[in-house]
Amino acid sequence: MRDRWRCFAILVFLVLEAVARTFASVSPETSRPAQELSVSGPIVGDVTAESALIWARANREAILQVEYGTEAELATSQFTEPVRLSPDRDFTVKVSLDGLRPHTRYFYRLHAQDPADPSRRFVSAIGAFLTAPEEDEWAALTFAYSGDAGEAYQPFRLFDAVRAQRPDFFLFLGDTIYADQGPGPAAKTLAEYRLKYRGNQADAAFQRLTRETSFYVIWDDHEIANNANRAHPRLPTARRAFLEYWPIREDAADGTRLYRSFRWGRAAELFLLDCRQYRSPQAERDGPLKTLLGAEQKAWLKAALLASPAAFKFIATTVPLKYHTRDSWEGYRTERRELLEFIRAHGI
Repeated sequence: MRDRWRCFAILVFLVLEAVARTFASVSPETSRPAQELSVSGPIVGDVTAESALIWARANREAILQVEYGTEAELATSQFTEPVRLSPDRDFTVKVSLDGLRPHTRYFYRLHAQDPADPSRRFVSAIGAFLTAPEEDEWAALTFAYSGDAGEAYQPFRLFDAVRAQRPDFFLFLGDTIYADQGPGPAAKTLAEYRLKYRGNQADAAFQRLTRETSFYVIWDDHEIANNANRAHPRLPTARRAFLEYWPIREDAADGTRLYRSFRWGRAAELFLLDCRQYRSPQAERDGPLKTLLGAEQKAWLKAALLASPAAFKFIATTVPLKYHTRDSWEGYRTERRELLEFIRAHGI
């Protein structure tokens, strides 16, 4: 009897050991069901007469293409080359549509698939945008602008009000997130900055607007921290997240540059100013050495204004021209006076 129980105990031990080995060989990753593939966005930005930039973000690794054409249901369309989304850029991507027709409404949608299992797919709803007119073409223009999108104020009813006006494009004039405010802790790491963008871009009204028009986007201080200037230690991290999460065409010669301009036919040119990463600290005494734009950006603005034949020149500055705080142009009076006198002297 004792030998029988000993044999039984050995048998039970061997069975349990085999079961344990089986479960040990299955990692948590392989035992957990695969996360369903989804893609947020898209957002269209930096549109010209012949091109547009499509931004999107997947919730994990994916292969993505953009289908686009001029028919509302995309009965006739073409696809961009496949691009793989990786964790290096938080699974975000910017896809350039080139060779477009001027002043034409385009329709588009995203197609994504799991690189490990092509049967797992995602297809977005159809969105639309309008390309700019050719530079020598006169065309009517309607655009809207705003900024200061504090996540605490969601839902953002403003975006539905803008959408009702059917603008040709929307100018997002800084403070596209409030990285330094709640809900949640202030962003200090790249992961935390990215999370702030995901929180704002999840707003339903924002998504409805992005499906119907294009965006031109520039930052202000709250993408970094309140009243940030060139000396802020987190500026490079904040800039990286900003570029990852908006459809901004990055400058090939200077990947940190954000200021740029866009023509809308003969009617208008839009000049987007970077009022943060080159500015002198606000506490400095005003004078010829104190700058809000930095020497290079200021020289670019003057040259671009002189060269522009557009009837209307819109200078997008993310801080007020005249306001009582030193964070606005009021704290940089010498440079403000220089620019206004330049504009007046050249009849711009």
